[in-house]
Amino acid sequence: MRNILICIPPFQDQVYLPYVAGLLESHCNTYPELKIHYNWMEPLFLPGTPEAMLGKVKGPLDQIHILGLSCYDWSWDANLEIARLVKIAHPSCLVVAGGPGVPFRDPQLFRKYPQLDVVVVEDGEIPFARILQQQLSDTPNLESVSGLIINKSGYTHATGPSQKIMEFALVSPYLDSPLMNQVAQKYGKLKWTKALWETNRGCPYKCRFCDWGSNTYSKIRQVPMERLNREMDWFCEHEVNAVFIADANFGILQRDLEITDQLIAKTRDSSVAEVYWAPTKNKAERIYEIGKKLYDANLLATIVVSIQSTNPDTLEVMERMNLSTGKYLDLIKRLQKDQVSTTGVLIMGCPGESLNDYKKSIIDLLEIGFHEEIRCHMYTLLPNAPASVPEYVAKHEIQSKLRSVTTQRCLRSVGTRPFAGRARVITSHSQMSEGEWMEMVLYSTMIMAHHNFALTRFLAIYFHSTGKMGYREFYDRLYDHYSSSSGLMNQQFDFLRNHFKTFLAKPDALYVLDPKLDDFLYEPEEWWFIQAAVNYEEFSHELQEFAFHHLNPAENDPELLQDLLNYQREICISPDYDRRKGKTFPSLYDWPLFFAPLLHSQPATPPQRGRFLIRIGDQKNSFGMYRKDLDWAELREATSEERLARFALQTVSPCYIRHASTYFTDVDSEII
Repeated sequence: MRNILICIPPFQDQVYLPYVAGLLESHCNTYPELKIHYNWMEPLFLPGTPEAMLGKVKGPLDQIHILGLSCYDWSWDANLEIARLVKIAHPSCLVVAGGPGVPFRDPQLFRKYPQLDVVVVEDGEIPFARILQQQLSDTPNLESVSGLIINKSGYTHATGPSQKIMEFALVSPYLDSPLMNQVAQKYGKLKWTKALWETNRGCPYKCRFCDWGSNTYSKIRQVPMERLNREMDWFCEHEVNAVFIADANFGILQRDLEITDQLIAKTRDSSVAEVYWAPTKNKAERIYEIGKKLYDANLLATIVVSIQSTNPDTLEVMERMNLSTGKYLDLIKRLQKDQVSTTGVLIMGCPGESLNDYKKSIIDLLEIGFHEEIRCHMYTLLPNAPASVPEYVAKHEIQSKLRSVTTQRCLRSVGTRPFAGRARVITSHSQMSEGEWMEMVLYSTMIMAHHNFALTRFLAIYFHSTGKMGYREFYDRLYDHYSSSSGLMNQQFDFLRNHFKTFLAKPDALYVLDPKLDDFLYEPEEWWFIQAAVNYEEFSHELQEFAFHHLNPAENDPELLQDLLNYQREICISPDYDRRKGKTFPSLYDWPLFFAPLLHSQPATPPQRGRFLIRIGDQKNSFGMYRKDLDWAELREATSEERLARFALQTVSPCYIRHASTYFTDVDSEII
C-alpha cells in the first residue's frame, strides 16, 4: 500500500475544505487497481507554517510515497518548503505539483526548484490517475502520460497536451471521497469551513490577466444537476459555513438560475450563511436575477461587478469583453433601487492604461453609482496567464516586482508569517512610470478612504449633482491639497506615500499597515480612515478650510456650504458616538431629504431651506448580513485605546462588506 499526501495551504487563515484532495481521490478511486494499492492520507489544509502543517502528518515523513501540491500564488512558497522537507526525509518520494501557481513555462523550473519531480499542466484528475498507474509498474514511464512537465535531470520535458474530463460523472469530491468524509468525522460539524463548489469548468473568454485565459476560448463543461443537488444536501448535512462557487462565470448558463433557486431552497434552514460567486461578464439581466435572489435570501453581502477598466483601449489590450457603461449604469440603478449592495472592481496598473486613463476609470465608477465600495486590485502577473508571456511583457515594457500577497486585512500573526505567499505585481509599463504607479495607488486609496468610507462623500455628491464641480475635479483638487498643505492630513498623505515607496523598494515590505489598535493589519484606505476618525475634529477643520479655499468659493453660498460641511461632519460615525443617546443637530437645510435619492443614483431637487432638527439613532452600522453593534461607548471597564480599537473593528468593515459601514443611515429631519 502506497501513501498519497495532498497539500493545500490556505490563503491566510481562511479554511476551505480540501476540495482538490476530494476531487483527485474520488476520480482515482474509479480505477479498481488504484483503490486497492493506494492509501490517501489526511490532506494538509489547515493554516500554519510548513513545519507546523507537516507536524500534523500521522507517521514519519518517509512513509509519504507521493506528495501532491495544489499551488496558487499564496501557497507556492509554502508548498516548495513542504516539498523540500519531505524530500529530505524521503528522497524517493514523487512530488507532483499542479495549479495556477506553478510557473510551468519557465525552462529553468526544475533547476530553481529541484524538489519538484512532475508538474501537471492543466486539469489534474486524469493525469494524476495515470501517474499513479505508472508508479505501480516496475518500470514507471511518466513520459507516456500526456499533460505533464517532467524533471529530467533539471531540464523540463513536456509530454504533450493534457487530457481533460469532457463530461463530468456523478462521482462527487464530497460524497464519494473517503477523505472528505474522514475530515467531516474528525472535525465534527464544519461551521468554521467554506466549501469550494464547481457547477461547470472552463471559460469562453481570454482576458490577458487571468490564468483561465491560458485555455483561450475553452469549452464550458457542466457538472450534472443530479450531482450538484446531492452536493448541496451534503453541505447542509455537514453544516459548512459558506459555499464558494468556483466557476469562472457563474450566470453564463441559463441553468444557473435553477442552481441558484435550488441552493437557496436547500440552505434556507441550514448553517450555510454565505455564498460567493464570480458573476459572468455580459449577462446583465442574469447577474441581476442571481444577485438579487442570493441577496434577498441573506446569502450575499454584495454583488461584485468586475469592470477592471472603463477605457476601451485598455480593455482591448487585455482582450476583455465588458458590458457597455450604459448597461452597467442600468444594472447598478436597478440594484440600488432594490437596496442591494454593489461593489465595483478595478485593476491598477493595466498595460495600455495611463495614469489619466486610470483616474478616469475610478471616477467613471463613482458616476455609475459605486458610492459604497470600489475595490482597486494590483495587477498580478499570474505565471501562466497570457499577460506573462515574454512577447507580451516586452511589447508593453512591463516591469514587475515580487511582493507579499497580504493585501487584505488579516491578523498580524498571519500577515507576517513566513511563507505567507508572494505574487508578481506590475509596477510600470509603457504607458505608466513607476512614479505614476505610486500616484495611482495613492489616488485610489484617497477615494476609497474619503468617498467609500464617506469622509467627503456627501460633499462630493452635492458638488457633482448640482453641476458645480465633477467628481474628477473635486478629488484632483483634494489630492493636490493633501500633497501640498501642511496639516494633519498632509502628514498622513506623506506617510502613505512613503509607505508605498517602501513597498516598491523592499521585497519584504507589506502593502497593509499596522495602526497598532488590535491584532489586525489594515488596508491603506482603512488605515487612512482610522487616522481621520481618531483626529476627527482636526480633520473636519482641515476639510472646511479646503472647501472654502479650493471649491470655487466665489460661486458658493457660504452659509449653505458651512451647513453642508456640518452635515458631512455629523453624518460620519466617529469614536465619540454613544448609541444610547443618539445625537441631534440643527440644520438650515433638509440634507437627508436631498441626499436620499442621490445615494441611489436618482435625481434630486435642490436642498430645501428652513430650520430643521436632524436626528440620528443608529444602533448598528450598515444593513444586511454584516451589521455590527456601535457599542464602544458601553465598554465600562475599557481604556480609551480599547474603545478606539472596538470602534475600528465595528465600523471599518473589511473589503466586500463595506456598505454603509462608516456613516449613519437611521437619519431623519423635522421642521423646528
